[in-house]
Amino acid sequence: MHETCKRVGFIWMVVMLFSLTVSMSALAVSEKRVEGSIEETKGMYVTISNVIKMKEASETGYPYDLYIANAPVTVTFGGKIVNKSIQFYGNAMDGTINHDVQVKDNSALLKLSGYYEVGFSGDDSVGVGEGFFIQVQGGSTTLPATPTASKVLVNGKEVSFEAYNINGSNYFKLRDIAMAVNETEKNFEVTWDSAENAINLTSNKAYTPDGKELTVSDKPTVKQAKPSGSRVLLDGLDYSFTAYNLDGSNYFKLREIAEVIGFGVTFNVETNTIGIDTKAEYTN
Repeated sequence: MHETCKRVGFIWMVVMLFSLTVSMSALAVSEKRVEGSIEETKGMYVTISNVIKMKEASETGYPYDLYIANAPVTVTFGGKIVNKSIQFYGNAMDGTINHDVQVKDNSALLKLSGYYEVGFSGDDSVGVGEGFFIQVQGGSTTLPATPTASKVLVNGKEVSFEAYNINGSNYFKLRDIAMAVNETEKNFEVTWDSAENAINLTSNKAYTPDGKELTVSDKPTVKQAKPSGSRVLLDGLDYSFTAYNLDGSNYFKLREIAEVIGFGVTFNVETNTIGIDTKAEYTN
């Protein structure tokens, strides 16, 4: 009886140790290196930090590799990669891109929880690349939005905006932009399309003010910006814009609005001045 108990105890201890090992392995994180797998991307690679596991998925309608990782996640591009991109989808893989993630010095830090698509390729002339998805867990759901200190000139005239800098780019209220360029050759109307459940923009049409435009707080403070999945139609066509919600208002990246409406945007580093020119066409 005593010998039997000793054996059972030993087996139980082995089972416990095995379970603990499996549990620890399941929680372990590591850096993964994704190698280019086709002729056009041979020698290229992307590293991903804090990866928990990788699985094959097909929620988008086609098979893809999904890397699940704990925030913050560092993505680094290596080899002879010419084109690189990271796009944030938010919490759903529904094909709606929330914003592009800035890649600086071949690296990007992913802090927001949600899904990201990573793409890379070589020479532009080849036109062939590959990619994969990352699901970031345990990250923030917001980003800090700092009041923009830059002066804004619209056709040479100073205009006061309550704008914010998020991730290195300037964001403005859509109606503030529409009001600022109203009665110019680049005016546009902003309405709500309840049938399409979308913000509707109509180019070359006078803007109808609602009386709340271009209001500025006495002392703007740093706010928390939440990615906004607002749908936007321009002249009936769907557009994907980078947008954030701050205190119930949607803020859009100035350059993205300028590009589709077609007005010029400049930045003078010496005077820290943003310029909006409705007589000029948009250029990168």
